[in-house]
Amino acid sequence: MHNRIGLQVLVLALVFLMWNTLRLKQETLIRQVQQRLGGIPVLIVSDDEDELSAVANTVRRLSMVKELRLELPVEVKNRLLDRLEESAGQPLSSGSRELLSGTMMPGLVNITVHPALFDAAGRDSLWSSLHAIRQDLVIRYNDEFWSQRWEEIHHLRRIRLLYEAFFAALALLAAVGLRHVFEAKQDEYWRIVRRSGGDVKRRRRLYWKNSLVILLLPSTISLIVLVGYPYYTLGEITWPWQTLAMQAGCLTLAIFTSWFSQQEKMS
Repeated sequence: MHNRIGLQVLVLALVFLMWNTLRLKQETLIRQVQQRLGGIPVLIVSDDEDELSAVANTVRRLSMVKELRLELPVEVKNRLLDRLEESAGQPLSSGSRELLSGTMMPGLVNITVHPALFDAAGRDSLWSSLHAIRQDLVIRYNDEFWSQRWEEIHHLRRIRLLYEAFFAALALLAAVGLRHVFEAKQDEYWRIVRRSGGDVKRRRRLYWKNSLVILLLPSTISLIVLVGYPYYTLGEITWPWQTLAMQAGCLTLAIFTSWFSQQEKMS
């Protein structure tokens, strides 16, 4: 009996491990695309210090903003002078420095975003906040790059959904099929118990007890893998509730499907 339950648990755990491996691979690919997306900052350019300060104060409260750096026009000018001197290998002449110092230069706000939050809704929220300050505010950002990266992310998520649908069907079929096979092999034993006046209700109790084991063990192994692997490799805890719910749901559906199909034998 225990060997039969152990084999069912092992098979279902292997199905879940294959399912989880492909999910984790897709999540890695999605994170790689998100890293590329997060590497492109949003730049706000203006020669008005008050306007730059207003931008910084407004956007730093938004959830998709990861990091913000404000550079006033005088700071941009000083940085440019330092780089020119570093490139020339010697201090600039007083005339050159005076000429450059008198040149008007804009300041900027450099905004780094959390790529996972910088979707269409997050982008619209940021743009609306910026345009509320001034409608024609100068925003420097590669919109085409943003569209391409999010199309990649949506494509990877669609592929992941297909994987999950396939493995959900596989897990359901495996759970129902194995349960039918192993329950059928016990029919003769329980017929003998019935004819000898034994406790036939014990089969029902064993069915639900074994079902609980079949449900909990593979689901627990899957939970450990899906939560533990990202924590071990990235140091972050994520809870993929959708996949875990699908897996537990498949096993629960298989348990009740097997029960209703064999209910007469259980009574």
